[in-house]
Parts: sequence; C-alpha cells; structure tokens
Amino acid sequence: MGLSDQTLLANYPSLRQQDLNNTWAFYQAYSEEIDLEIRENEEA
Repeated sequence: MGLSDQTLLANYPSLRQQDLNNTWAFYQAYSEEIDLEIRENEEA
C-alpha cells in the first residue's frame, strides 16, 4: 500500500508499533468506507 511499518516508525518517532497495529486493524474493519472517502476526495 505504501511505506513499511519500519519506515513509518523511523520517519515518525512519536509513533509506536501498537499505533500502527491499531491503524491497520481500523482500516481492515472500515476499508470500504475509507476507500470511498478517498475516491470522493480525489474527484473533488
């Protein structure tokens, strides 16, 4: 999808692995809605 967890953690030192795990879990649970919002924003 983009950057690896390791790269994100290196570039954003305030993030923890648990933050990313929570983010990926949220995306998995709501991916359709998130992807729809992204498409709508790109079309605007």
